[in-house]
Amino acid sequence: MTGPLRSEEQILAAGAAAVADFPPLTDRQVDLMVALLSPVRDEVLAAQQEQNRPAADAA
Repeated sequence: MTGPLRSEEQILAAGAAAVADFPPLTDRQVDLMVALLSPVRDEVLAAQQEQNRPAADAA
């Protein structure tokens, strides 16, 4: 490690500062991002449900 861990608040503040100069997304850009990321979200949710399933259900 090269330095102390940063708190969640520090990380969020740094992220907010990094994107502060970017213009807001248009509705079209948001729609495209949702369309692109929805299949990924569905796969992640399915994998989480699979992991959380008790061993008896998996058998």
